Amino acid sequence: MKNKYLVTIFLLISYLSNSQNSFFNNYKQISHERSFSSVQLVDGSYLLVGEKRVSGYYGINQAYITKVSQTGEIVNEVLMNPAEASRFCIITPYQYGNTDFLCIGSTDSVAGSNIFSRIVFYGLDADLNITYQKHFTYIKDYLLVSWQFVMPNDSIMYLMVDKSNNQNSSRNVVVTKYKMPSDSLTSYFINTLSISQDLNFIKAKQQLDVFVYPNNKLLQFDKDLNLRTSKQYPAKFLSSISITPVGDTNYLLTGTAFNSISDNLQVGCLRNNNDDITEDSLFYTPSIDTNFYAGAKKNTTINGNSIFIAGFYNVYAWLFPYNYNPSWVTITKTDLDLNIISTHFYGGDAQYCPYSIIPTSDGGCFVTGYSYDYLSNLQFNEFELDIFALKVNSDGLITELSNQPQAKAHDAILYPNPGRDILNIQSGPQINGAQFTLYDIQGRTMRTETITATALKLTTSTLPSGTYPWQIVFKNKVIESGKWVKE
Repeated sequence: MKNKYLVTIFLLISYLSNSQNSFFNNYKQISHERSFSSVQLVDGSYLLVGEKRVSGYYGINQAYITKVSQTGEIVNEVLMNPAEASRFCIITPYQYGNTDFLCIGSTDSVAGSNIFSRIVFYGLDADLNITYQKHFTYIKDYLLVSWQFVMPNDSIMYLMVDKSNNQNSSRNVVVTKYKMPSDSLTSYFINTLSISQDLNFIKAKQQLDVFVYPNNKLLQFDKDLNLRTSKQYPAKFLSSISITPVGDTNYLLTGTAFNSISDNLQVGCLRNNNDDITEDSLFYTPSIDTNFYAGAKKNTTINGNSIFIAGFYNVYAWLFPYNYNPSWVTITKTDLDLNIISTHFYGGDAQYCPYSIIPTSDGGCFVTGYSYDYLSNLQFNEFELDIFALKVNSDGLITELSNQPQAKAHDAILYPNPGRDILNIQSGPQINGAQFTLYDIQGRTMRTETITATALKLTTSTLPSGTYPWQIVFKNKVIESGKWVKE
């Protein structure tokens, strides 16, 4: 099995080492879909897994697999179509017999007044045929959601699961050790209130680190899930914790963090050693007017000498995901010392939530998640979500032409638009020193500012209502332009 896996990886690298397509597609369908995880195939296409609801807002979610071509078009869709509700949260390459991929999720069924939930493993071949499946024990009156996993070798998997009751008032984390392909060995139940964040297996210590929220707990187990110690990771982190190993001696802890200068949130990243001592850190894009969240599940990946961090900008948590204002997917590129190279913004036409980021062998990355088209849904009073897929090159950019406005990589964004007394300019550090100019409709200059920080706030209370063209010039080139409306 190991040799077959190595051959597959070699073919993948050989085939995909050349430049690949880049794109940003929002797959708007009449059904309700969410994507939680993805993998790239040898032919350059992608598999996305999640859930799809085909019978309206109050219908049943069904485990869902989408195949997206290397140019961004949906080429295949598969519903597992069980009698009960189901979802997939994880997909990973896995070689076993005729199996090429492993999908992990859960199913829920109702018997009288009782709800039963169980974890499911589905093996798939390259044509998305089911090669094997395994269902694990029902848990009465609780819903299960598989969240993260780690495989220290070919035969062992640790799976993190959220367990909640019907009213969602009691949430706990369960960690289970499996002997692959699908034998459950032992489980550890965290009986206090807890929500899954991420896992990390430290081979040098034969230790499993389990990160949960609230109270920012880091639980450390031996390889057989015997608890060794419990401590806190930094209290400045709030949620969306994602762990990314850096070789065998370090790991990145990325998440949404408190902003020390405002009540809003920012993205933070720590590089810790295996003793959980921070060796380097990054907290960026502080804004006093809106929130900046790290991606909701896997938000960080390493590709060569670059780190890519996915986030989403201009979101209000108490309404999420049904915000009635635009947001942007962000991709921040840093070097291995956490020095920011660039931040680009995608979207602005809907609410976006990235859930998964994976490296691509051309040096770029692929991001997927879901969006909420608040303009269309507001008109019909619906709450339908759609899957999006974003593929960028090694510079974090989309290079192919597209008729979709959200596919443009923005170096800077302006909001709110329309607005009144305040105009915010959020930018990537790659355009530090650029010149922003705001004009009236006759072309007269109304404001000029040099962009020297990633967050710039302009007071516009003295401007009369109307439409104001604007542009940003960097190195004698117009890199961004548009119109701002003051109400």
